[in-house]
Amino acid sequence: MKKILYILLLLIAIPVNAEVTSKQITLDSTWTNTSKATTTSGSAILYTPSEKNNVTIAINPYTQAFSLSSGTTASQANLTFANAVRDNLLTEGYQVLMLNSAGLDDIARMVIANNTADIYIGIEHENSSEAKGMACKYLKSGNAQLTNNTTGINNKSKELCSDILTNLKSSGVTLENQTGERDAMNNEIKYSEIPATSLIVGDNLSSLTGTTFASNTTLIANGIINYTKEIEKDSSSGVNTQVKEEIKFDDADLTDEAKKMLEDVSKSWPSNISKGRVDVIKKGSSLIGKGVQYSMGLRAAPSNPNPKYLDCSGFVSWAFYQSGYDIGEKCTQNFLTDKANFEVIVSDGNFSNIEPGDIILKNNKGCSTDNEHAPNHVLIYIGKDSQGQMKVIHSTTSGVSGPQFGNIGNDKQYALRYKKWPDEAYSNSNSSSSSNSKMENGSTSDKYKNIFAPLTTSEVDVHCDSILYFDGEKTALKKFLDIIYVIIKLSVPVITIVLSILEYSKSLLDPNNADGKKVTKRLITRIVIGIIIFLLPDILELLFHIFGLYDISLCAGPGMAG
Repeated sequence: MKKILYILLLLIAIPVNAEVTSKQITLDSTWTNTSKATTTSGSAILYTPSEKNNVTIAINPYTQAFSLSSGTTASQANLTFANAVRDNLLTEGYQVLMLNSAGLDDIARMVIANNTADIYIGIEHENSSEAKGMACKYLKSGNAQLTNNTTGINNKSKELCSDILTNLKSSGVTLENQTGERDAMNNEIKYSEIPATSLIVGDNLSSLTGTTFASNTTLIANGIINYTKEIEKDSSSGVNTQVKEEIKFDDADLTDEAKKMLEDVSKSWPSNISKGRVDVIKKGSSLIGKGVQYSMGLRAAPSNPNPKYLDCSGFVSWAFYQSGYDIGEKCTQNFLTDKANFEVIVSDGNFSNIEPGDIILKNNKGCSTDNEHAPNHVLIYIGKDSQGQMKVIHSTTSGVSGPQFGNIGNDKQYALRYKKWPDEAYSNSNSSSSSNSKMENGSTSDKYKNIFAPLTTSEVDVHCDSILYFDGEKTALKKFLDIIYVIIKLSVPVITIVLSILEYSKSLLDPNNADGKKVTKRLITRIVIGIIIFLLPDILELLFHIFGLYDISLCAGPGMAG
């Protein structure tokens, strides 16, 4: 009878998700920030229970050199604690990505987590005997490392910490400084694209056995679970699944060329890429192969839904406006001075940390900040293709005139990040890039209407040629100036030729004309001069274009073209 009861007790003790499978995951060289890692030969292990949900928790037991008072190394203590948290999560149906390979440094572990998990948890002990209590670290507001951090991630990391700490505090666990929150200085967390925290779970005096140890590991696992459930409750789509949702590019306004490019580069995008970034990239790509021409003089206003002409800065302004973000009508350097909308994230040409949707400013003469070498071209970064090339979309005169895809090139200077991207991550269910979420598509705000009003210097910097052009169409003032130009262009050579012919005819009728050859030569010379005068404006424009001078717009001044 005792044997039967013992067997029944064993059966009851076996968890429902007893079967757990595992597989190795190695670092992919195409993943963002892989180049930042130095130790990359190892692999992570993904544990999957038989009955799983679609949430994956990455756990990184840090490698630490000191030992606890018990003689156990801190690294082994971290791994023991991490394994206990892992087992609790597996029992609840969560997939767990263990990042404890000696062949991966912390940045490599973070990059793997970004691409295969939904939450990142670091486990560490503090080299102290002061018994300060547990703490949860994340990138707080004001942390200098936030400039490289994905927009909005630090807020989600704070919520994750809050749920874990609340669970610990409610059970009487001692927290550092009562709140338990600490600013993260961990090098890898600045590269996080998912909610990321590091937990200080003990110090030199901590024990890895007994009821306190078991209770703490369970409380932390439950805090993580509470966070994921809150997200599921607040969002119809829940947290990111283990495998990033493949973004669809079946928009009717995208050509086959645009679809092919976006399908390729989107494989390099983070799983939680902002909807705003995708909308801007899609909207800009919708002009590929549509016959839109490069022109500064004729460039359309951002509110024009069907532009015929766009220069480089007009194209960027247009893509943003048509996606719901009115950044104004700009010339290239206006992006640098628009601190209300943009922050400079790169000023030295090192573009390893830029993200799809960021703005690039460049100059093909170098990276000096003086006027001659100031930025004269602006582009939108769209991600890396399957060959690892950093791709952009821009409007240019190179190759086919107008909007086109290209490589980032070596003449890059600055990268700017739009400050107002929504926290909402992109999904195929909210892919309404063709509709303008903030303003009626195609509507024209007042600042684009008063074309004859006198403008201040700052307004001229923004409006460029808007006095002469409105939504790509000539205004009455421009048409009048065109007529004057044509009259002057035609009248000078025509008058020259007519007068020359009259003089030649008069000389032929003059009986005293002894040298007809000289008269003929003088006539031909005047006709040639007239033709040159007639063609001179077009010749100058061609020379300006060849030597890059054509890229100086009315509002620009040196180095502010496009």
